[in-house]
Amino acid sequence: MDRYPVPANEDGRINKLNFFNLLKLKKDPQFDIFAETAALIADCPAALIAMMESESQVIQSCIGLNFDSVDRKSTLCQYAIASGDVVTINDTLADERSSENPLILAGGIRFYTGIPLIDDEGFALGTLCVIDYQPKTLTEEKVTALQKIGSAVTKLLTGKRKEIDAKYFQQIFNISNNLICVLDNNFILKDVNPTFERVFRFNKTETPEQNFLNVLGEHNNELQILIKKLPDVQEEVTFSTSTKISDGSAIIVEWSLNQNQNNSEIFCFGINITQQIEEKQQLESSERRFRSFFENAIGLMSMHDMQGNIISVNEKGRKTLQYSAEEVQKLNLKDLVPEQNWPLLAQYLERVNDNKEDLGTMILKSKEGEKMIWMYHNLVETDTQGMPYVVSTALNVTERMSLEKDLLYTKKILEQTSAVAQVGGWEVNLKTNTIFWSQSTKEIHKIDKPFQPDFENALGFYSTESGEKVKSLFERAVQEGIPFDEELQLIPNDGVMIWIRLKGIPEFENGVCTKVFGIIQDIDTFKKVYIELATQEAMLQSFVAYAPIAIAMFDKDLNYLSVSSSWKNEFQMYDTDLIGKNMFTVSPNVPDERKKIYRDALEGKAYINRDMALEVPHKEGIQHYNIAVSPWYLSDEVLGGVIISAQNITDSVKTNEELKNAKEIADTASKAKSEFLANMSHEIRTPLNGVIGFSDLLLQTPLNAIQTQYLNYINECGENLLNIINDILDFSKIESGKMDLLIERANVYDMVSQVINAVLYQSQKKNIELLLNIEPGLPDVIWLDETRLKQILINLLGNAVKFTAQGEIELKVEKLNIDDKNISLRFSVRDTGIGIPVEKQQDIFDAFTQENSSISKQYGGTGLGLTISNNILKYMGSNLTLVSEPGKGSVFFFDIEIPFEISDQSE
Repeated sequence: MDRYPVPANEDGRINKLNFFNLLKLKKDPQFDIFAETAALIADCPAALIAMMESESQVIQSCIGLNFDSVDRKSTLCQYAIASGDVVTINDTLADERSSENPLILAGGIRFYTGIPLIDDEGFALGTLCVIDYQPKTLTEEKVTALQKIGSAVTKLLTGKRKEIDAKYFQQIFNISNNLICVLDNNFILKDVNPTFERVFRFNKTETPEQNFLNVLGEHNNELQILIKKLPDVQEEVTFSTSTKISDGSAIIVEWSLNQNQNNSEIFCFGINITQQIEEKQQLESSERRFRSFFENAIGLMSMHDMQGNIISVNEKGRKTLQYSAEEVQKLNLKDLVPEQNWPLLAQYLERVNDNKEDLGTMILKSKEGEKMIWMYHNLVETDTQGMPYVVSTALNVTERMSLEKDLLYTKKILEQTSAVAQVGGWEVNLKTNTIFWSQSTKEIHKIDKPFQPDFENALGFYSTESGEKVKSLFERAVQEGIPFDEELQLIPNDGVMIWIRLKGIPEFENGVCTKVFGIIQDIDTFKKVYIELATQEAMLQSFVAYAPIAIAMFDKDLNYLSVSSSWKNEFQMYDTDLIGKNMFTVSPNVPDERKKIYRDALEGKAYINRDMALEVPHKEGIQHYNIAVSPWYLSDEVLGGVIISAQNITDSVKTNEELKNAKEIADTASKAKSEFLANMSHEIRTPLNGVIGFSDLLLQTPLNAIQTQYLNYINECGENLLNIINDILDFSKIESGKMDLLIERANVYDMVSQVINAVLYQSQKKNIELLLNIEPGLPDVIWLDETRLKQILINLLGNAVKFTAQGEIELKVEKLNIDDKNISLRFSVRDTGIGIPVEKQQDIFDAFTQENSSISKQYGGTGLGLTISNNILKYMGSNLTLVSEPGKGSVFFFDIEIPFEISDQSE
């Protein structure tokens, strides 16, 4: 596998990036919406749009990531660029293209899809890609949607250049003094410029579908030959034509033909050289009559035979071509014409033989190889022996054509500059009372080309206030000769108010103003940015000045830029003018370790100290501060200086110390209380067990009814007291964090049966139906602290019996979830008792708390049972949940996840 693939058309692809001005670009926020949309469609946290240059991938938009460029060899996008197709890697660790990529591994990237951005010629300019940190698969619909977004991004990237090119071409097309036309492959005229119509007296609207040959004349043999060869020629083709127009005159045009990139259209550019040729003909006629002027001619005059062998060249021509008189007589035209133009030379010789005359342009090279463009007019004469020869008169138009090209280029650059800078020209002619607006000025006003401005409608484009100001400035310029340069508000034809810069200069003749001319520039974007920056600066200054904590802002030299009033108050600097002064001048005793903090901040390293102890003048004792030192930036990479904030937390530090000491005291007291409760519980249980034991023994001896009743009271009170002591001991263990769970094998069916038996007698005594509802098929072996779970269930069932006068009580065990090792069970106890109001439901889980005091008097108890049960469940990773309605009953339930086993007996 090629780890660094490059497309076959890489050179052309880089040229295309350069053509569209897509190299070395910075991030463009207008593409963020496309990247965000792609991330949403693909359900990915990150997406980016990037151009793939020869050595690196340059990011245009980046969502979910933060970088500007990546080495090309480290990217996955290189595969999309090389293939020109969508590249999807569902799991980067399983794909050889990415499994060893350091960038992918370091970033934790597990999924990638790249959409190549293909232009209309098939070049992959860049990519739109989505990234995720877990493997995934995209549907075809999502990939298609991403491709559509990529297509939209490509059109946006390439459309700017195409729109500019089309605009400039149309402007040149309309205003050029040269002839321009566009042909289809059958040489049918698709469009012609005004100069073409004027020269050939041709109306494109009245005579559509005209053939180029018919317009120029089928007698142009050179054109006929070139047209036949044109489909096989990919480079520029030049030729000249002579066409008779309606008044009988001939129009001579020098043409240049080029096919577009897909060979669907032919662009023709012509220079009307009729006048130059006529002048040349007159000159040649004079030279034929006045042979003596041959050597003194300013141009190239020569003679050659019908095969192109040079007979003579005048002095000027020899000097230009750098040959001596003897050398030129040994030359053929092939020695002067570049080899690639020999076919044109052969055509010329054929024409001059047939027509006895020829004119046009020809490229010749000097002895040193310098190429020159000559405009020639050649005639066939006969010598005294009757042999034909050609007399040639030629002008060196190399410099002229170069100047024309330079002029066209300069004009194009000026138009481009005006369009880019959004600057237009204007003139008010006071002699003719007319106003002129350039095309750029009309574009700023959002009006069509035919619009003709005047004094009234021109002022109508301004806001009321700006219109009055323009009127005043103009009158002052006319009357006093004072130029003006103002920023004003203009309302273009689309109704959206913009800021413009209007500059005017008056021109005087004999003390009277004859015209005022100047420029108008669209500065709306810059003005709004300026206003926004001024607003933000004012807000920042206000924020800093009135911030409730001490804040100071410094430049890169640590000179004060802005300080809050809290800063001056905290450090007693009210009488010092700080702005512009250096930190170390104002505070010369700054220790070296703090100076290092400031120097590090100037290198981009922030510093935070939540509790910095400082000695501050005018303050008693050590002061404690929450210090933050951070760099601030003028732009993404340009550091502006340092911001320091200091919050005095001395009082908070003292308060925290006091709270810490109080907590230690409280913890000590709580520990002592817990130890006392544990010790006292043990001390009380020992004699109490004796009381309960001996009362049980006495009950087994012969007793009368009254004695039996009294002993039962003693035994019952002892059991109740023992339960209270056990609850207090458990609560003490939980509170001190000393409770441990004993995890062992247990049978869920046996366990719940024992729990039911424990409360069965109490429920039967109150004539309450006790139900056991356990889901069949549960594992009969589970691992948990059976004693504690039974304690919880017995407590819940005991409470249900205690607070239920009639109806039923249900213990329900059901499975919530199960896997290979663990099972989740829900234990719930439902009763039809008195219920608990909503506002009291949370309170019953607090220690020593019941719904109200009357409950304690009527039903007894300490209020510890639910608290202990809930805390035991917390050790098991669960908690009690209550659903209750007064008068209808309650449901207490909890969920626990525990290991299980399938015994042989179960199987």
